[in-house]
Amino acid sequence: MVDKWYSKSAPSCLEFDERFQHYTRTIFEVDSMPKIKDQDCIRLHMGPLADGIKKHAEQWIKVHGEKLQEFASEKMVSLQELIVVSTCMEFPVSLNLLLVSVSV
Repeated sequence: MVDKWYSKSAPSCLEFDERFQHYTRTIFEVDSMPKIKDQDCIRLHMGPLADGIKKHAEQWIKVHGEKLQEFASEKMVSLQELIVVSTCMEFPVSLNLLLVSVSV
């Protein structure tokens, strides 16, 4: 399911933020609900269900965080390459001499 969301295109920071907020709100709402609920003559223990929902939401936050880190790393590498290329175009002789002296 996550791969389907990411395969369309790289999500924007806003889309990541919306997902993080959704799962964080879910955890907050589940924490604020009572753990025991009386329904007519039945007492429902909601604690295990609430714990499962919170754990699942935390796992989604982790997955989206890892993807965000992956996309950010890719962007940083492409930015670094762009800086190197633009520097080579501005200072071709001095940079080439620097690269030769570093490689020796």
